[in-house]
Amino acid sequence: MEDDKVERAAPKRKAPDIPIAVLRRDEKACLIQWIESGVEKRGTLPAEFADRVELQLETLKSGIPYGIPWRMILKPAVTVDRLEEALHSAGVWTFDDLQSHPDWALAALQSAYSIDLGQLLVAASEFIRQKEA
Repeated sequence: MEDDKVERAAPKRKAPDIPIAVLRRDEKACLIQWIESGVEKRGTLPAEFADRVELQLETLKSGIPYGIPWRMILKPAVTVDRLEEALHSAGVWTFDDLQSHPDWALAALQSAYSIDLGQLLVAASEFIRQKEA
C-alpha cells in the first residue's frame, strides 16, 4: 500500500523581514527606506506601518515608489572607447595621473557621459510632467 501514500509539500518558509527606516510620517502615510540587494529603496506606505522596524519585501514593494527612476529616464551614450578618449584628452593616462588629478578624471567622465545638471533637470521635469498628465 505504499503507492497510496501522498507526498506532502514542505511548508513554505516565510521570507525574512527587512529592516526599515521611517523617514517621514503623517496621519495617512509614511515614507520608508530599506536596502534591497545592496541598493537603497524608498516607498510610501499607509501610516499603519510607521511604527514597524522591519517589513516583508512584498509589503515594501506594494508601496508607492518614491523619487525619480533615474535609470529609466537617463540615456547616456557612452562606450569604453569614448571613456578612454576622454580620459586621455584630459591628461589622465596613468594611475599616478588619476591620483594627482582626480578633478581631470571627473571632468573627463562628465564629458564622456554627456550628462550635466541641465540635462538632469530637463529629464526630471519631463518625468514629473508625464507622471502628472
